[in-house]
Amino acid sequence: MLKALQIGYKPRETRHPVLIPARMRLGESWVEAVIHNLSSGGALVASDETPG
Repeated sequence: MLKALQIGYKPRETRHPVLIPARMRLGESWVEAVIHNLSSGGALVASDETPG
């Protein structure tokens, strides 16, 4: 069934798991964040603050 749902979609890029502490600019201030994975198309970044 899953195969039928994936027709027409290209495979996801390889993601490389990491745990890198980081800081993100949020308006006029900086917030603590963690980078959880990286690929050539982007990064998964988590933070307690929500960008907005």
